[in-house]
Amino acid sequence: MGLHGGATLSGFNRQALFDFLDDLMGKIYCPVFIVSDEDVDDIRRQVEEEPRFQQSGGFLDGRLAVFSKEVVMDHLVEHLAEWVAKSPALSALKAWEQEHDEAKNRLFFDLTCLEPDWPAYVWQAADIDEVDPAYELATVISTNLLNRLNPVVFDVESISTPSESPTGRALRQVSLGRTSVPGDRLSDRMVLPGDVFMLPGDNEDELWINVSPACHTVGRAIPNGDGTTSREPVRLHLLRGKRQAWPKNEGSLKQMNSKDRSNSIIIHTLKDEHPYKFVFSDARIEEWEAIAEHRVVRLLPPFITRVQQLHSAFMQSEGLPRVTIDLYAS
Repeated sequence: MGLHGGATLSGFNRQALFDFLDDLMGKIYCPVFIVSDEDVDDIRRQVEEEPRFQQSGGFLDGRLAVFSKEVVMDHLVEHLAEWVAKSPALSALKAWEQEHDEAKNRLFFDLTCLEPDWPAYVWQAADIDEVDPAYELATVISTNLLNRLNPVVFDVESISTPSESPTGRALRQVSLGRTSVPGDRLSDRMVLPGDVFMLPGDNEDELWINVSPACHTVGRAIPNGDGTTSREPVRLHLLRGKRQAWPKNEGSLKQMNSKDRSNSIIIHTLKDEHPYKFVFSDARIEEWEAIAEHRVVRLLPPFITRVQQLHSAFMQSEGLPRVTIDLYAS
């Protein structure tokens, strides 16, 4: 997206540009470029000095560039391609969007050829199952889309090497982003396995994670004696997690990951960049409606799937007599 600017941004013009940039960059992840025949260094300085644009990733996370009109007018496409190639995020977005659009078209062609009214049938089936029809339809579309994606041809040179050597904090932030979704990004209409809560009255270093199957997170309609129906409360099976100290070395990290694996699991960088240990025997039942406002994050598959698998094995475990070396005494 292109904008026009000038070296003498002031008063209403400057504020209008800043307001537009702030609104745009907060809603749409896209590259934005300003082309001007004025002093581009001064334009860039004015935008960079605006407090709203001081983000952790630098100048608008590297998404905004200022170009001189005389430099790019004859070679605009080349300049933009070079700029995008320098940003791993923009380069990945460009490649992803191209394949995503092709897969989306394949998906709707395929399903519509099978049955033109397929969304209505999915919606009707969800209604019968008493699950959120909008969520169910979105799940059908996203699952089918994912499995129709061809291997995306990324610009390996652009995305394989960060512009700077990764810090520990950067790696922790990436780990957090790929394994979980913040609570304020989640729909309050749905609760799913992996939803994590910080309940009132608990210590700040304690969390509770929902391991109930997805089909148990839907309140069923219960018929009343007078012909009406009421909604069954959704009860969640929660496991307690306690924040752990950072491992000091490779040995302590290995011990953390392997200790008590039959009755607990460690989830790394779950909250505040700390690992949390969830013990399968430390559980409680809570109603979703009572704790919905205390949800802080959702652990995504396959990570929550692994938690559920290990918890299921723990619930079915049988104690066996201890075997000592005396059993093999001569």
